[in-house]
Amino acid sequence: MADVVYKASLDDKEVLEALKRIEKKIDHTAKEGQKSFDGIGGKAGASGIAIGAMSGLVSSLTTAFINLGVQAAEAFGNVVVSSVKAAAETEQITIALTSIFEGNKEAAEAFIGTMDTLAAKLGANQAEIRAIGKSILPDVGNIDQVSKLLENAIVLGRDAGVSVESVRIALEEALSGQFVSLQRRLNIPLESINRIKELSKEIGTANALTEVLGDRIQKSGLGLEGFAGTA
Repeated sequence: MADVVYKASLDDKEVLEALKRIEKKIDHTAKEGQKSFDGIGGKAGASGIAIGAMSGLVSSLTTAFINLGVQAAEAFGNVVVSSVKAAAETEQITIALTSIFEGNKEAAEAFIGTMDTLAAKLGANQAEIRAIGKSILPDVGNIDQVSKLLENAIVLGRDAGVSVESVRIALEEALSGQFVSLQRRLNIPLESINRIKELSKEIGTANALTEVLGDRIQKSGLGLEGFAGTA
């Protein structure tokens, strides 16, 4: 308490009582002031924590958004690269098919459309179906025939657990008169192989393959169910 100097007689009760009242008021004011400062300090501390937390949150969100932006940019870049690559592959196969169809670009584009429809039906890779279709087209000669033969071979190949590449090898060899891969890779029994050979003399190898492989699928109870999306 601040020193209070008051020159008066010590036996003056009124003066003493007045001093006591002043002292109490000073103490009360001091206590209230301390409470006010403590409250301000507490609020400031809480505000500081809140501001710090908000700053951290903003920083975290900013980092997250930046990362998302980078990922989006990378994804977009991959899409662009894939699109350019697909366009280039389509152009290349269109040129090759146009040559096979003796300059008929419309026929080439129709063939690609048929192969893409087949790929979607089989749940297979579009580029692989286009490629294998193109490879057997010269020996088959008919777009619809290629589609049906390829569909039958793919179904049997998947049942045998082999890749599209194995199917391609088996078909190319079979169309040239060699049936070893067809038997080994697609699990075509010898009885069916002999039937293909016999029918080939009457209706041609491509038609014989399509018919016998189709019969094989029916007898085995196979189909497209369960195959879609397995590529």
